[in-house]
Amino acid sequence: VLHAYSIGATCAVHLASKFGSEISGLIVESGLMSVKSLPMVAMLAPMIFQADPTKFQRLKEPFNTLEKMPTISCPTLVMHGDRDEVVPFSQAEQCYRGCGASRKRLRRCVNAGHTDARMAMNWDEEVKVLLDLATSDTPADEAPPATYFPEGVLVEAHSLSTE
Repeated sequence: VLHAYSIGATCAVHLASKFGSEISGLIVESGLMSVKSLPMVAMLAPMIFQADPTKFQRLKEPFNTLEKMPTISCPTLVMHGDRDEVVPFSQAEQCYRGCGASRKRLRRCVNAGHTDARMAMNWDEEVKVLLDLATSDTPADEAPPATYFPEGVLVEAHSLSTE
């Protein structure tokens, strides 16, 4: 099971799209889906590209994370704070809508920002449900709460790869 936070989502989604048959589940927590859509980038782009504002629009999205989402087939949990000022909640909605998995869940963390989403919800329980989904054929919306947390199934992605 891949677990990714923020920019780590670009790596985890890449791995899940490339090695889908070997990935049992994906957790995207406050995940970055589009660098070009970040508020900070949108604010700085006009200053950086003053001479030719259309240049920014012509730049490719660096990681193409949203384009990879339809290829995801493993059970997926998307968790995101609805007051995230770094990566807007709309990116979580795009992640969820674009995800090709038949077993997927989107959890809005009410009044949470970028770094405290897991504090605003029952994070452990949501992860347990995903782990149950990763080991069963139960549709995500019908999954009962998990009662255990199997050891050794959580892997965190911390680096980016172009391969």
